[in-house]
Amino acid sequence: MTARKKKVPKPIPSWYMREEYWLLLLRCMFYAVIVLRYLYPFVHNPYNFLTSDPAVHWGCGIKFFTKNDYCYSMPKLFQVWVYLNYTTQQLLPESFAWPVMAFYAGVLSAVLPWGWYRALKEIFTRKQAYIVAIAIGVTPSLVHIYAFLMNETITLAITPLVFWTCFRAARKREMKAFLLAIFVGTLAMTAKFSLLPLVLLAFGYAYHYQPKPLRSAIYALMVIYAVMFAFKMHSYLLSQGKSTAALRNTNVVQMARLSSNTMMVEHNKWGYFWSASPSMYVEPLAPLSHFSTYRKGEFVMNNMDGSLNRDLIVEMLRSQQTPEKWFRDLLENNVFLFFSPSWPDMGYTWDRLQVHTRWIWAPIMLFMLFVMPFRRWPKELNLILLSAWSLTVILMLQQIVIMEGRYRKPIEPLLLICFFGAIFNWRSSGAPVKRTKKTQNDNMYGFIVHLYILMGIARAKLIWHILKTMWENLQAKGLGSR
Repeated sequence: MTARKKKVPKPIPSWYMREEYWLLLLRCMFYAVIVLRYLYPFVHNPYNFLTSDPAVHWGCGIKFFTKNDYCYSMPKLFQVWVYLNYTTQQLLPESFAWPVMAFYAGVLSAVLPWGWYRALKEIFTRKQAYIVAIAIGVTPSLVHIYAFLMNETITLAITPLVFWTCFRAARKREMKAFLLAIFVGTLAMTAKFSLLPLVLLAFGYAYHYQPKPLRSAIYALMVIYAVMFAFKMHSYLLSQGKSTAALRNTNVVQMARLSSNTMMVEHNKWGYFWSASPSMYVEPLAPLSHFSTYRKGEFVMNNMDGSLNRDLIVEMLRSQQTPEKWFRDLLENNVFLFFSPSWPDMGYTWDRLQVHTRWIWAPIMLFMLFVMPFRRWPKELNLILLSAWSLTVILMLQQIVIMEGRYRKPIEPLLLICFFGAIFNWRSSGAPVKRTKKTQNDNMYGFIVHLYILMGIARAKLIWHILKTMWENLQAKGLGSR
């Protein structure tokens, strides 16, 4: 008979080595970050800085149902949020004005890390999701912006909700979850139109896993058109029928301002309207260099009749723009994108941290653009990577507005997620993946190709208009004429 082996009990790990203790610690840190972010606007209140762009957003928000010649082209979702803020203040005594504004700003500030935690639970383990959400929550440039009444505050808050609802719809494969994702993504496009590629990619991911594709597509289009029709009618009624040309004229004016550092518009109701980009007065590479913009002078436009003379501005562009100036503007905008501090959150204690930590974004962007696409990642992380890649490339190549550091803010959480995702998955993602039937059905690149094909078929007219506009711009800059 053989002697029976005794079972050797496994050594009990020390308390600081147990997984549940680390998870509890991370959970406490996560909720502490949420509470501190909520209280931050009570210390640095947006009520104390209602000048410049915050004053414009506030003025347009409180006049949400008033006819005017300017606010109908502003982002709709933030106008609704400001109007709710203003309405709440009107229902309370005047002394409650600043706490109400701090409350609304604190809600958006707290939603940012909470929303990303909910979305990242679909990608990472719970511990990893806590780590990334905490990192996003304590990033200086994503904290102090909530001390100001800026459109980026609601854009940063709704972006993680888009990913969370789309990941949830792909997991549950239910019509209600899918329509909720469509509704949230459509609202995100009304918050900032540059989120369009991100929202379309998220829609495509959620749609790829729906069991009834035809019915899902019909209901999704109904939700999108309902939301867009409501905001379109709002713009049409407030602009007295002039909302059709609002975006076209605004883009032309911004392009005309590209080669000057200020713009002066003479209007019949407002008198002189002065506008300038903060990028014209900063040194993005300081203290390493005193580089500043080469743009000088002032662009003056007469708007006494209340309408914009688009043809006159285009003719002026054709006479002034040159290929050398166009490439110089492009390079300068990229310097502002990668290295410029994000106005208006600069000048105080916490935002001085974001001024000094702005140097981390350029290396992460380059890593995300040129290293991560050549490795295999989980499909959800691929979606975030492709979204960040698309937004970055669009901002690098755009020539409609003068680039500012704050336009980088919607990309910053995506960059942090890509960076931490690469750390978490670097060793396992490099291993070859077996081409089984399941991985072929779940391949992300297949649905992206189909998504872009459907987009091209559905928006052929828009693509033709974009190509035609690009050709007109090249002719205006002297590239298309010989």
